[in-house]
Amino acid sequence: MIDTKSFIKIKEYHPGYITNWIYEEHERPIMLVARYDYRGEKTYRQFHWENSEWKEGMPKAPYPLFGLRTLKHISPFDGPVICEGEKCAKVLQQLRWPSLAMVLGASNVDKSDLTPLRHFKQFLILRDNDKAGIEFCLKVAVELMKIQPDANIHVCNLTPDIPGGDLVDWIQQKPLVGYKWDGFQDLPQEFCENVKNSLSAVIKQIAKPIEECPEICFDPMFCLFEDEPRPFHISLHVVPPFPVEVLPIDVSHYLQICSKQFSLPTDFAGTVFLTLLAGIIGRSTCLSMRHGQDWIEAANIWAVLIGNPSSKKSPTYRRISRMIAALEQTALHEHKLALKEHRRRKKEAKENEEDFEEEEPRMRRYTTDDCTTPKLRDLMGSNPRGIILRNDELKGQLEKLDKIGSEGDRSFMMQCWSGIEFYNEDRMTRNGGFQIPLTLTWIGCIPPTALATYLRQAQSYGSGADGFMQRFQMVTFPDITQPYEICKELIPSELETKIQQIFVSIDQQALNNSARDLHFDEEAQLLFDRWQTSLENDCRSGHHPIYWESHLGKQPKLLATLCIVLHRLLEASSGHSSDTISVITFQAAETLRYYYQEHAHRCYDSIESLEVIDARRILELIKNKRLSARFKSQDIYRPGLGGLKDPQRVKTALELLRDSSWVALEKIQGHTGKPGEFWVVHPNALKILA
Repeated sequence: MIDTKSFIKIKEYHPGYITNWIYEEHERPIMLVARYDYRGEKTYRQFHWENSEWKEGMPKAPYPLFGLRTLKHISPFDGPVICEGEKCAKVLQQLRWPSLAMVLGASNVDKSDLTPLRHFKQFLILRDNDKAGIEFCLKVAVELMKIQPDANIHVCNLTPDIPGGDLVDWIQQKPLVGYKWDGFQDLPQEFCENVKNSLSAVIKQIAKPIEECPEICFDPMFCLFEDEPRPFHISLHVVPPFPVEVLPIDVSHYLQICSKQFSLPTDFAGTVFLTLLAGIIGRSTCLSMRHGQDWIEAANIWAVLIGNPSSKKSPTYRRISRMIAALEQTALHEHKLALKEHRRRKKEAKENEEDFEEEEPRMRRYTTDDCTTPKLRDLMGSNPRGIILRNDELKGQLEKLDKIGSEGDRSFMMQCWSGIEFYNEDRMTRNGGFQIPLTLTWIGCIPPTALATYLRQAQSYGSGADGFMQRFQMVTFPDITQPYEICKELIPSELETKIQQIFVSIDQQALNNSARDLHFDEEAQLLFDRWQTSLENDCRSGHHPIYWESHLGKQPKLLATLCIVLHRLLEASSGHSSDTISVITFQAAETLRYYYQEHAHRCYDSIESLEVIDARRILELIKNKRLSARFKSQDIYRPGLGGLKDPQRVKTALELLRDSSWVALEKIQGHTGKPGEFWVVHPNALKILA
């Protein structure tokens, strides 16, 4: 096998060459291990076969077993004998026993290819009498059980009275006592039969099943598992920070101080600020998306702030909402004066016996926190630019729409999203309404766990997959990792006044010019057309799930709203007016649009899939001991444990648990038919779940 040149290279590689062992695969040389003894120290060197010569170093794992050719031999133990070292395996091969070894012994068992042994069920491990020998037995047994769950493994320690003793030591002290033999040379032919008979008798007498060897502590259950049970981790999609730099300097400064007072990034404050401005503008200002076409978009938008209950979403919202509260106070004062004047004229008409058909003035409204759908229509009818629906707990409002009998309310809310629709109402029980302008700006706060329920419905094929949740385009789900610190910085009064004046200016413009139309300048129009073409082709590519295509398909509305709001914000800050959206404004809006797209992406990616939910239910059954340590999948779905009645869902959830090492699949082959499948719970599962 080794040519003269290669042999000289191996022999001279290190002083004290003793011998070598060749590893083969399909009867071709793969690896060679050489043994050197020099100055009382033994050294092993590995070589691999490459380009018709032996080169230093190991081949790529997995490594073949030493002695594969001998598997064709008949074993007195009904299966192969596995040794820790090549020297011992070589001795047994002279006895014509199927005997194997692994390169580097106990330290490399998991990198050895044991698959050629999968057809055997009986195995004998001849271990060395030391700690490494025990470790070797344990590792080999684990790997054997992985390829052959029905493996019957015996262990034999031939030299319990010799520290570090092995097969060679036993042969030298027992059958060959008094004869010189170094263990490396072949056994003298005249001694082979005696050694073979003596060894076979001793092994049959002292070999034990590995489970009965207390020093090894082998538990077959552990062999089914690659690792300890792992938790289900959901890695959140990485999102960009809120691009506060695209806003006017005063606005940026104001939002940064507001956020600093709560030790938050500017995401919540910036989103609330833009949403409230969008609500004030509403349909009073629209954007023509392309010249010569009737595609227009209003400034209303649906927004959602996502964070844990302690993330200070609501306080941030209340802080920014002070600007709206000031407008509402002005509206209330004006309403009182108008009502007083109305009553005066009504009284005067009565005294003069004149007809008086004027309706009682209604107060200008900006926001509502809780109202029925009929009342919302009524508010929109008297506030043609739109209304802002605020939900500190968005979950409650969504639950109302999910109630049986509220299907019409859900549909109505969806009609209010575009901001340019009209609604005709005719009911027997009350006065109807004609050409009611439907313009709703909606902002709410919700924890990610509560939102997941509704986003999961949007991902399904049921009634929840109607595009309702995708209408929430202004989505912010920031990382709140910075430490909380007391902030003593106050908002300067002059800055507060400037921001308040921006709201007043935009509000007054909306009142005085309720039908304003904007359009892109030539360069901005070119950028928009290019962006829309890319978006539409992306949506039609088939690369995205339907729910995400639905979300992306509504992005032009988000982009239009941001263009209008930023344009009006710039006008209010600078005092200059124009009906043209500049390329700078478009680029700033596009930066914000990308920000909200990525945060929406995070929301959908963070949802625990149905498989995860079912897997958690099965873990709960295990924790409460409603499942035994070894069960069949039908033990779950036939009685419907944990509400799981679908066999396929149970199978998928169990496979997920298997991938995380909570359970393992054990197949038992019967005499006829398919093998029985049992799921085995990890022995440490109950400790971890406790």
